Amino acid sequence: MSDLEKREIQVSAVQGRGEALVKHHSAFECVETLMMTLSSKWKWLLPLTLCLKTHLRHATFYDNFFTEVRKCEEVYVIIIIYSFSSNFLMLNALC
Repeated sequence: MSDLEKREIQVSAVQGRGEALVKHHSAFECVETLMMTLSSKWKWLLPLTLCLKTHLRHATFYDNFFTEVRKCEEVYVIIIIYSFSSNFLMLNALC
């Protein structure tokens, strides 16, 4: 169970207690306002968390891709240097 799911259980419990207070509490307007605020913030947090997970996944793909590119560039440079040096040695052997 993820942290967000655990928190969702807590938020639901708080909202349940809030609904009970709205029926019997003398400051029910304040409780009702706080419950609406909690609900709207929670609805805002869920998509934000999804966006964060997506961003982190894409950032990981980006980092892995460019790590691979750097490795390929290193191999390419080694191949070019080897190729150049072997051509140079062949030219010296012919002269």
